[in-house]
Amino acid sequence: MIKKFIFLLVIVLIIVFFIYQNNNSTQDLSNKQEGNIFNPQEVNIGDEVADLKIESLSLHQIENTNRYSATVQFSGEVIVEGRYINYEDDEFLGDAVAFEVNAQTENRLPKLEFDERRTWFIFDNQEMAKGIFGKRAPDGYAKVAIKDYIIRYAPTETFNGAKLVEVVDIAD
Repeated sequence: MIKKFIFLLVIVLIIVFFIYQNNNSTQDLSNKQEGNIFNPQEVNIGDEVADLKIESLSLHQIENTNRYSATVQFSGEVIVEGRYINYEDDEFLGDAVAFEVNAQTENRLPKLEFDERRTWFIFDNQEMAKGIFGKRAPDGYAKVAIKDYIIRYAPTETFNGAKLVEVVDIAD
């Protein structure tokens, strides 16, 4: 009788172990968004979108509307391709280097589901960006590694940002 009880106890423990493991692996998958487009109301700090980890998230509903302003800071590094643009004395950007991501690689960056803007950003480390791109043509093709991507979305003129890590390829 004791042998049967021990045998049943071992079987129950094995079943409980497998159920526990299955629940944990399902939970890990729930913290990773499919694709790059996401709803900021359905993610949490620590979740991943387009292989970048959410470090901070601020979401505010705009009064008397169904619209939001949002700031989402990500960590992680990614390589994107597109067009660099040297702005000089721009009314909004001043002297800045921007990067417009091409359609082939824009899915590598997270995007708010309600954000209809083109995928572009200003380099947060402008000295480095100007040192590389400022000596070149006003615009041209580049393949760059970036990190610490940040989405800034509001019903005003604002822009996303990222730190330039390195230029992988460049052409005027």
